[in-house]
Amino acid sequence: MRKNLYVIASISMSLFLAGCWLKSVHPFYAEKDLRFEEALIGEWIENSDKNEHAKEDEDSWHFVRRGQNAYQLEIGSGDDNMIFAAHLFEMGEKKYLDLLTDNREISSIPAHQLFIVDQLEPAPVIRMADPGWFKDFLAAKPLALAHFRSHDPSRSDEADAYEVVLTADTSALQEFVRQHVSDEGFWTDPIRLKASNLK
Repeated sequence: MRKNLYVIASISMSLFLAGCWLKSVHPFYAEKDLRFEEALIGEWIENSDKNEHAKEDEDSWHFVRRGQNAYQLEIGSGDDNMIFAAHLFEMGEKKYLDLLTDNREISSIPAHQLFIVDQLEPAPVIRMADPGWFKDFLAAKPLALAHFRSHDPSRSDEADAYEVVLTADTSALQEFVRQHVSDEGFWTDPIRLKASNLK
């Protein structure tokens, strides 16, 4: 389903769990594609129109180094936080982020999410792969990329009540992204971050 920028950027935990992020069983990166940029390290907050007195309600994106070519990313505000393994990688001249949740709770299958990085400095600007675009595209061309439909059991009488989970391997994922990276609607509107005072 397509989501408004602010809803996406605010990273509502309920939306995440409800399947509003694109999910892939396999990573979008190969090891040879990985890059590490110090510019990502630190704590960032979403560059919204909220006033400074509402800062405690703004979601933060906190990147720390994890190993040689990876980051730990904590997204959220207050106690509503989620932890990801984040990998910055390149395909051609473009940079991307692959996020993999650290959640290993019962019945949870870790999934990769894809973002494109429009800018790293002076502050990151990123866009998320739009799950609504993938749902519409693969409904029309189901053989274009390996996937399955994960239906919502609470809405079993609604044929459209499903999310797409990609099962294609990394090579196929990358080829698909290369083909459609500039397609209208492939990415959400930009999430613009700004430096936190804690950075």
